[in-house]
Amino acid sequence: MTPRSVRTGRFSWVPEGGGIMSESLYRRLIDSTVLDLFGRLFPDGISASALLVPLGVDPARLPAFGSQAPSHWWFGAFTEMYRGAFEPHSLQETVAAAAARFPGEPTLAHLAGEVAATAPGSGPGSVETPGPLRVLVFLADPTDRARLRLQAEERILREIREPARLDVTVCPAARATDVLPALLDARPDVVHFSGHGSVDGMLIFEDALGGSAPVSARALGRAFEAADSDTALKCVVLNSCYTGAYGEALSESSWAVIGSTQALGDECALAFTRGFYQALAKGRELSSAYALALAEVALSGFPEDEFRFLPRKG
Repeated sequence: MTPRSVRTGRFSWVPEGGGIMSESLYRRLIDSTVLDLFGRLFPDGISASALLVPLGVDPARLPAFGSQAPSHWWFGAFTEMYRGAFEPHSLQETVAAAAARFPGEPTLAHLAGEVAATAPGSGPGSVETPGPLRVLVFLADPTDRARLRLQAEERILREIREPARLDVTVCPAARATDVLPALLDARPDVVHFSGHGSVDGMLIFEDALGGSAPVSARALGRAFEAADSDTALKCVVLNSCYTGAYGEALSESSWAVIGSTQALGDECALAFTRGFYQALAKGRELSSAYALALAEVALSGFPEDEFRFLPRKG
């Protein structure tokens, strides 16, 4: 793997007041107490199928119980749901259905209440839009810097695009002067920057001749704030170096900021992009897409424990 000294490895999620419901729910469900509860209430293939098949899960895709303990089977089932194997079925739907089947069970009732409180459209974590999710992509790879695999990243974004859900606009060889016109033209829900960053927290755009043109976090934050009333920006994804400084500046003008702080190889950055936008293309809300992107990074053989998320200002 070729090191990418100018990319970062610790992606960050800056939510508006909430958290990562899908990830936190998954962690709650794989607690031994909850696994034992599901194992007692749904102890075999018949009862598990009776819960899941009406929700749209293909019974042929459910693993066999075999000789394993029911709690172990549910651990595997929850993990597959978390990874999106039963799309569009979700962990949230499983909890709600189980609580409806056993209305007097306090643990299920509590979990179902948490799910209802954070469902799309019920709070600040929602990213519901009347049409496709609009993604504006800035790609900058100045000729006086080490070359990055930005064409591979663009290819990933174009190949996973589903016109019914994701509308991707790409701005190649991006200059700082391209930012405001592109924001106003594309009216994006998500802005994605891929390129170089500097140790002092600057994103490196290109100048008119293709050389480096650093842009400060403060200047970029001002641009997003100026365009926000027209763009309704929900998320900024920064695939560049030392973007911790950007999280502080940009979280005031967008619903969320994804960034990183550690150096990593190209393949890890591409894995995150692939997982995140595949999930968005399937209709997942942002926090769930972020969790699935981390799962994609881990499945690709890169360390998951380097990821963290930052609090939002304001």
